[in-house]
Amino acid sequence: MWEQTRRKDDTMKLTIIRVIAVLLIVAAIGLYAYGVLVNGDKPTDNLLRTAIIALSGVSALMKTFPKRRPLNQFAAAFAKELGNAFADDTRKRERLLEAVRLFDEDKNRAALKILDDLRPDASTRDEIYAVGLFTALCQRDLGLTAAAIATYEDTAAKGAETH
Repeated sequence: MWEQTRRKDDTMKLTIIRVIAVLLIVAAIGLYAYGVLVNGDKPTDNLLRTAIIALSGVSALMKTFPKRRPLNQFAAAFAKELGNAFADDTRKRERLLEAVRLFDEDKNRAALKILDDLRPDASTRDEIYAVGLFTALCQRDLGLTAAAIATYEDTAAKGAETH
């Protein structure tokens, strides 16, 4: 309960900061346009001031968005679950790590799309285990319990149960 309240408060604070940043950008551009169009100012008169204020708003806005953790952090955090999956194919390994990052960010549908693309290429025990495990976890988080159970069973049937 406490965690949910804290998240709502944090979300509300971020929303307020984002709105203020956007209003700052709009106000800077609006005042510049007003000066040029209504007051007859030269376009270069207040351009630098407008740019600085607008860039401040953009900077504040960008700071409110979370930075994505690099893929190597996921490789380390989930080393046991990933094993040597796609170790010989850098592109597929990166796709798997991207799916894990999306799972971690609660973007399960996007993660499932990547995992579904990787499933036909999963041939080693580690690959079958990693793709199957994260597919089932995404399905579980989406409320697809029957599909998650079927994925766990399929993964085990393919020989990944002793991982």
